[in-house]
Amino acid sequence: MTNKPDRAIILYTEFGLGPKKFSDHLANACESVGIECSQVALEEFLPEKITSVLFNSYKKWIRNDPKKNSPFFGRLLYLLIYFVLEKLPRNYFKKLEKKLTKNSPGLLITVSFYPTFFAVLMKKKCGANFEILSFALDFGHYYAWPRQTERVYVPHPELISQMQPNISGAVCNYSFTTSYEARRNPLSYESDILVCGGGWGLGKIVDVAEMIVRSFPDSTVKIICGDNRNALYRLSKLANKKVSVYGLMPSLVPYIASTRVIVTKAGAVTVLEAISQNKPVAISASLPGHEEENVDFLVRTGSGKDCRSGSELVRFINEILFRPVSLDQNVFLSFTHGPTLTQLIKGAKQVGLDNQ
Repeated sequence: MTNKPDRAIILYTEFGLGPKKFSDHLANACESVGIECSQVALEEFLPEKITSVLFNSYKKWIRNDPKKNSPFFGRLLYLLIYFVLEKLPRNYFKKLEKKLTKNSPGLLITVSFYPTFFAVLMKKKCGANFEILSFALDFGHYYAWPRQTERVYVPHPELISQMQPNISGAVCNYSFTTSYEARRNPLSYESDILVCGGGWGLGKIVDVAEMIVRSFPDSTVKIICGDNRNALYRLSKLANKKVSVYGLMPSLVPYIASTRVIVTKAGAVTVLEAISQNKPVAISASLPGHEEENVDFLVRTGSGKDCRSGSELVRFINEILFRPVSLDQNVFLSFTHGPTLTQLIKGAKQVGLDNQ
C-alpha cells in the first residue's frame, strides 16, 4: 500500500468474542498513532435471517448440548457460511464499499477469515480498488484464504509457509500485553489454575471446572464463564476462599498473566495470549475445524497439551503445579520478535505498507 492512511475501518465477525477483542486491540493501536478508526461487524452487511441461523442458533445449539458439537456439523457450518457469502447479491457488498469510499484514503483491516473473504468478494463484485490488510487469528486453514488477499499477518513464522504462493505473509506480535517485562515476570501468581471457555463459555466448562475443584482442593482456581449464564449460575456454588467464579470479563490478559496453568478450549485469542505470555495450556475441548489446528500447533510446539480425558487433564496440571517444567523458550521468543500491532500500524501511516 503506497498511500499513508489517516483513517481505518476494521471489519470483524461476531462469531465468537475473540475477533471483537482483537478488533478492539487493533483500534487502540490505530488511535495511538493518530489514525481515526471505526469498527464494523461483518454481520451488519448480512441478511438478518442468515446471521440468526448461522451464528445465534449455532451458539445456542452447541452450548445447550456439547455432544452436538460434532466435527461433521461443525465443518458443515463453515462450508455453509462460505457458500452463503459467495452467493449474496451485489447490494450487500455495496454497503461496505460506501463506508470505505467515505473513509478514503483509508485502510481496510480485516480480522480472521470470513471478514477477509467478504472484503475480497466486495472487490470482485463491486470493482472496488481497495487494498486489504488482514490478520489471521488461528493456526491453520491458510491454504483456504482467498488468492486476492494482498497481505496476511500471522502470529508465528511457521505459518507463512502455509499461505498460497501469491499471498504476502508476514509475522506480527499479537500480544495484548503492552509490557514485555510484565509477560516475563513470574514472581507472583494470583491463581494456580485458570479455567475458561472463551467468550461463549463453551468446552464443557461446568464439568471441567467441577472436576478441577474436586481434584485440586488446595489450589487457587479462577473460573471465567464468559456470557454463559447457566454455567455461571451452576459454578457460582463452588465459590469459596480458594475458588473465584466470574462471568464475561473485559479482558483475559490479567488473568492469564497471573496464573500458572490455563485450562481452556482452543480459541485463537486465548491461545495466542497464553503462548505470548509463556503459559502452559491444557486444552479441554475444541470446536471442529480451525480450533483443531490450534490444538495441533500447541502440541507440535510443546506449548500445551491436548487433554482428551479427565485423568489426562489432572495429570498435566499436576506436572505444572508440582513438577514445574520449562516451556520451549524458542516458541515463546518467536511470538515476541515481530513488530507489535502499534508498530505495524504506525509504519503503515508513516511510510505505507509496501515500504515497511
